[in-house]
Amino acid sequence: MFLRARRLVALATAAMLLVVVQTARSQDRTAGPDPQLAAILEAERDGRLADADKLLSAALQDAERDEPNSRRVSLLLNHLASLRQRQGRLPDAIDATKQQLALDEKIFGAESPNVAGDFSNLGMFCIGAGEDAAAEQAYKSGLDIARQNPGPRSQVLLMLLNNLSAFYDEHQRTADAQSLIEEGLAVCDKEQPGPTPASCAGFRARLAINIRHEGDANAAEGIISDAVAGDPDSGRQWYAKVTDLNTLARQYEEDSSFDLAESAYREAISLIEKNSKLAPTALTVNEYGLLGRVIWKQGRDQEAEELYKRALEMQEQAASPKRPDLALYPPFAIIDLANLYRDQGRPGEIEPVLGQWLALQERILGPRHITLAQTLIELAQIHEEEKEYSKAEPLLERALEIQQENLGPENTQLIPTLDQCARLLDKTGQAEKAEAMRKRAATLRKEFAPSRK
Repeated sequence: MFLRARRLVALATAAMLLVVVQTARSQDRTAGPDPQLAAILEAERDGRLADADKLLSAALQDAERDEPNSRRVSLLLNHLASLRQRQGRLPDAIDATKQQLALDEKIFGAESPNVAGDFSNLGMFCIGAGEDAAAEQAYKSGLDIARQNPGPRSQVLLMLLNNLSAFYDEHQRTADAQSLIEEGLAVCDKEQPGPTPASCAGFRARLAINIRHEGDANAAEGIISDAVAGDPDSGRQWYAKVTDLNTLARQYEEDSSFDLAESAYREAISLIEKNSKLAPTALTVNEYGLLGRVIWKQGRDQEAEELYKRALEMQEQAASPKRPDLALYPPFAIIDLANLYRDQGRPGEIEPVLGQWLALQERILGPRHITLAQTLIELAQIHEEEKEYSKAEPLLERALEIQQENLGPENTQLIPTLDQCARLLDKTGQAEKAEAMRKRAATLRKEFAPSRK
């Protein structure tokens, strides 16, 4: 649950999924907008996954009949794999990606960056399905291709180096991960005018983490400090400097040097404000949340609370029907604000914050968007903690309805919601309904839970 977990700041260790983002136009057609693809993209944006599934399946069937070896089919397969992942149907995502890979080999050639990207996606989906050996082989196959044909600005090569090194880190294969991280940094140094700065800053961060884990905190700090000193404050590299400053701040936090961490976060905010026309709202919001957290750790609760509220207000003001992405996920400031209220014995103040966020989502995304389910679950949890069971139950029922409508009744992503419903029903004396929920969750676990390989 997003209010229970402490913040996990991403340092480019998560796998990167290559989703082909297109305008609503077939890749093979130039006559005008593609109404089928436009409808699919609209359903995906609106979180209507069940509708998107039907539309996408129909479009793919038509394309495979009319133009079976076309880029349009490849594009639709890419969307299908991404949708299957969102639905928790990893085996289906794997099948769609394998189909796309075979088709792209025919269209672009077996050594193209497109095929390398397909292997990267395949590796990520295999990890999700528990097929680790297959994931490693897919990443390695893609990396072999990308080393020969890295794509524009080496983006595909960097993606595969990131994904495979993250895989090795997860499996405690530190030496293998380190070698790939260093290769990524070498690519960054060689490229002119250079690959995406965030990728390079991410490799630096991971190198520093590994060196720190080996016991040399000073060397780890030096790597990032040198990068901060060398990064310009504007132009294409400013974003990399923000990333490096955040990495440096986190190292200071690990050493309990909260004053130094605060200074680094404030410098990052100043840099973002200097490049405000280029800075995405989510970045600014996140930075205020990071600053609030380190101030909270210094015992300045009121100042931290004000920063969290400011971050939340910024995101709410920026969210709109033209920017629905800003209503999809709550800023991390909500997590820390909720934890602050809990620490201060003010749990009753969490509900209005979550209720305000839910109202924003309903207004921007609509009442049936899949993302609303998690907010409803969290809000129900707050009411349950306050023993307001009559308020919690309809929220959980609504969340389960939204999940079933978008994911289907036999999706493993329903299991946590079914478990929570069963616990709540037990507390309200509805033993028969609770047992039905538990049995349904147990069936899903037995039939669909992946086995690690």
